Amino acid sequence: MPHMRAIILLLASIGVLGVAGCHDPKARAAQREVRVVAEVRALQSEAQRACLCERVRGAGSKKACWSKFETAITPKHADEEDSSCDPVYTISRSWSENGADRRVVIQYMALISPTEAILCTPAEAKAAEDAITTAGNNRAALEKADRLVFGIAHGQSFAKAPGTPHCG
Repeated sequence: MPHMRAIILLLASIGVLGVAGCHDPKARAAQREVRVVAEVRALQSEAQRACLCERVRGAGSKKACWSKFETAITPKHADEEDSSCDPVYTISRSWSENGADRRVVIQYMALISPTEAILCTPAEAKAAEDAITTAGNNRAALEKADRLVFGIAHGQSFAKAPGTPHCG
């Protein structure tokens, strides 16, 4: 239902802007910005859905899970980039549109021993980040954090941490 409220507000704002200033350049720019922001949110939601789909169905389903997202983002000519955050970094698609830089996080990568764990949502990334950061240099605590993050990356439930990830 929160998505429905956002859609109603979006449609109302587009309607108000459209009536208020169909010939006013500032109103048209604001109307374009509302559309672009809504599109970025939709792309972000689709990226999360695709990531979770791949997690559940396995790496062999990558093309099928990501096809809708890839089709939607292709016209943006977005570049893929990795952040340099630690212990959880992002893989994103970025582009410029309507005079501003836009970005959609497609995956969060948690640095665990001996590899990395793919995470799909900000809540997963925040829980992983908090667990690893809290562990510090304590070997036993780091091993426990690694097991927690590995579990999250394999669909196990976890306690949601307050806030948002540092990177993303």
